[in-house]
Amino acid sequence: MRDLLLRPEHDFAGALFRNEAGWNVPAGYGSIDSEVRAVRAAAGIIDLSDRAKIRLTGSERVTFLDGIVTADMKVLTPETSAYALLLNEKSRVLGDLRVYAFADSLVLDIEASQKDTIMAILEKARVSDDVEFHDLGACGHIEVHGPASGDLVTSVLPGDVRALPQDAFVTFPVDKHHEGHVGRVRGLGEIGYAIWSPGSSLGEIWDVLSRRGVTPIGRDSFEILRIEAGTPRFGMEMREDTLALEAHGERMWAKCAANCSACESMLTSRQSLATRFRRGSERSARSRAVLGPRRPVG
Repeated sequence: MRDLLLRPEHDFAGALFRNEAGWNVPAGYGSIDSEVRAVRAAAGIIDLSDRAKIRLTGSERVTFLDGIVTADMKVLTPETSAYALLLNEKSRVLGDLRVYAFADSLVLDIEASQKDTIMAILEKARVSDDVEFHDLGACGHIEVHGPASGDLVTSVLPGDVRALPQDAFVTFPVDKHHEGHVGRVRGLGEIGYAIWSPGSSLGEIWDVLSRRGVTPIGRDSFEILRIEAGTPRFGMEMREDTLALEAHGERMWAKCAANCSACESMLTSRQSLATRFRRGSERSARSRAVLGPRRPVG
């Protein structure tokens, strides 16, 4: 089992941990309702450093990736990113990821649970294309979401991130040896910023934001916020039998609900799912608090 780079900070904050794809990740830090309210009212911070970062280089990297993902790689300019679905030849979803465009490369940001599968798909798709894959290894990755996130992230980074357009990112120095990247994202229904850096834990940024009152949130609260925002996730709402159009259509439910009874029914179903997940997560959190973290037998 692997620990996140910020494990000491999570221990200090009283996190309860669970296993996800071979990583010990914070399930929560206390009250799920408090964590959710913090994101909706001010700002919450989450550690997603288990996510993999794969760099694509080579003269055909853009055309190669453009042939297997939903986002249009040909129009993706340096310092912009895009959420994309990975598809098979029948347009069924094989995974999801975010692509960051640099002048000389593309970087794929992938959930830990999907890394091996996606890497196998990429290797299989590469025939004679001039493209190489490079695993960036341990990368600090934290995200700040909520209406106050822009002011708070700006207060700890060299530049003003509030002017960043959606899906744009900039590079900044973390320290003498590491560069970081901060991009504007929106996966929880609020303004959000993803901050990541190969080789750095981003511990100083996490500590400063924590001292300024940003609430740490665990994976349980993150999942509830995602479901309530109507953001699909591979392995949950999307599976290998999901068509790309069906996956993208889910994001439109909330907008259509006011004028479409079918969409309203679907939205009600999603809200019910979020409520059930919240209750289940609260029961699990109480159980972990009483019994402590699970340990392997033997």
